[in-house]
Amino acid sequence: MHGERRAVCHCLGPQDGCIGEVVRGLPDDANVLNYGDMQRSDDITELAARLGSPLTYERRGNVLHSETFALGAANWIVERDATPETPTLTASYHVTGGAAMALANSSGNPELLVATRSIPMFSEAVYGLFLVASMGTGTVAFQVSMVHYDGAKKWTYIVKLSATLETLLYGIEGGSDVELIDTLNFFAGEKHFHTVSVLVDVEENEWVEIRIDGASYDVSGVTPYVGNDATAPRLDLAITVIPEDYAGNGVMVDSVVLVQNPTELN
Repeated sequence: MHGERRAVCHCLGPQDGCIGEVVRGLPDDANVLNYGDMQRSDDITELAARLGSPLTYERRGNVLHSETFALGAANWIVERDATPETPTLTASYHVTGGAAMALANSSGNPELLVATRSIPMFSEAVYGLFLVASMGTGTVAFQVSMVHYDGAKKWTYIVKLSATLETLLYGIEGGSDVELIDTLNFFAGEKHFHTVSVLVDVEENEWVEIRIDGASYDVSGVTPYVGNDATAPRLDLAITVIPEDYAGNGVMVDSVVLVQNPTELN
């Protein structure tokens, strides 16, 4: 019964005369009172912060994939104007892990930068792509995408943010974009990081929610970009950057997390 106090065995073994007895659990107040050598800790968020986890910003959902680029970005494919290149890391701009993946212009000419990470397909459910990123002052377009291949079709969920235009758009069926916000307060600064979450339902093939810096926007029931594609089932996570003046610092991606059931608080 909830709230019921139960006797707890504090013995360490046969030497204490407790043969056959084991600890079955702790009382409800075990998170504030010591019971022998055991004390329950409910503050998992503090533990996550101490370990440098990106999950301190978003606690909802079951984590399937998490990376902070502390060990590099070898699993990401980075293309500059469709030409593959080795991912670049920077220790100058980051929040967790000691490094961030840098997507910045290097030639002084117009360049399209795309970073993609392929994730094995899990069961069909609601998924959330969460990232922490910094937008440079010379960046006009910053896109976050989750692409679901089901073996017959390709479903593309894309969010487009612009600090210059102060807009947030998302893609819908037919290939068009819908303006969700036209007064987006998305500060562009090399060391000013933002949180972005894209929530989608890959079972019903529709949008669920978009979260920007803690603010949530309901887009449930809307169908994303869709097209025929026989690629084997998988999820692709992608970040696209288009520098405005070709000399900006682009986007520094500090961490990326993929969760299942992101609308549930664990």
